[in-house]
Amino acid sequence: MESIFKNKQKTGSEVCVLSAVFEDLEKEILQSGENKVVFWGASLFLKDFLSGQPIFKNVIGIIDKNPEKQGADFCGYKIFSPESLNSLKPDKVLFTIRNNNTEIFEAVKNEFLQKHPEIELSNAVQLAKHYCPYCDKELFFEDCGTPARLSVKCPVCKSLERHRFLYYIYKKIIEENNGRRIKLLHTAPEKCIYNLLIKQPNIEYTTIDLCPDIYPFADNCLKMNILDMEFEDNSFDYIFSNHVIEHIDDEAGFFRECLRVLKPEGKLVLTAPYDTRLETTFEDPSIITKEERLKYYGHRDHVRKYGKDMFDRFSKYGLVSVIGADFLSEEEKLKMNLGKIESAAVITKFSES
Repeated sequence: MESIFKNKQKTGSEVCVLSAVFEDLEKEILQSGENKVVFWGASLFLKDFLSGQPIFKNVIGIIDKNPEKQGADFCGYKIFSPESLNSLKPDKVLFTIRNNNTEIFEAVKNEFLQKHPEIELSNAVQLAKHYCPYCDKELFFEDCGTPARLSVKCPVCKSLERHRFLYYIYKKIIEENNGRRIKLLHTAPEKCIYNLLIKQPNIEYTTIDLCPDIYPFADNCLKMNILDMEFEDNSFDYIFSNHVIEHIDDEAGFFRECLRVLKPEGKLVLTAPYDTRLETTFEDPSIITKEERLKYYGHRDHVRKYGKDMFDRFSKYGLVSVIGADFLSEEEKLKMNLGKIESAAVITKFSES
């Protein structure tokens, strides 16, 4: 793993996977000239598009079937019902509902064409499928997160950006240990990663969580507190832990216990969310309610907000290497919709003297 572990910290790809779609939609509106245009679908996609645009003079509103949305303001445009098309009399309708649900998309499209053959219809918003390495398929990804990130979640294995980035790190570990029996501990096991690791014949694979019942796919998930694990010293070659440490009050205790159960030269492969706008990690023990944590940390059960010093903090506990996404090409990042992906930390346990 040395060729990857030596990579410098990266903030990730700045590529916006929807930029080309936004450009096509803007071009479609501008080329309509003085012709009256309406959008169809007050969607998250449309909100993202309009938030970066001035008001288009030839756009007269938005059509949406949801009665709860009708009459409301949406980025400076009024939302109308589909029946309003008869009075609005637009020259063109731009579909801004997304085509990732083919059945719904085609049903709405066919209904529109039957009722309004005189109105030009444009399918400017044709979202691309993305590649999931766990499924080895191109699929329409789902939105996920708060605020929602567009097209980031695999509908089959539920992988997110960080999981698809980690796939290549984990595969490298698997390849480098081919033919060697290793013991691996996985905290809070994600389904996509579990399905990858459980199939490896040379890996003795153990998973743990305080609430193992929330992982019905993991038959071997043990109920265990990561701050007080029931394993002997020097038990594991690797520990994989993703987006766990930001939930743990005792950061030092987390590392102390993980390193205790790692063999000498064993590796803890760790990811956590961090904000590159913060020079120093922010944490305040007086912030204890879910509402306060959401306000200050961005999540109801986070106990700190890591900043750019995160990897330096981790270096107190072991030898830290940082893996950014720069071993992937921009084309590969775009294909998997990795976006601005966080880096991973690999903490190697110091040899015992």
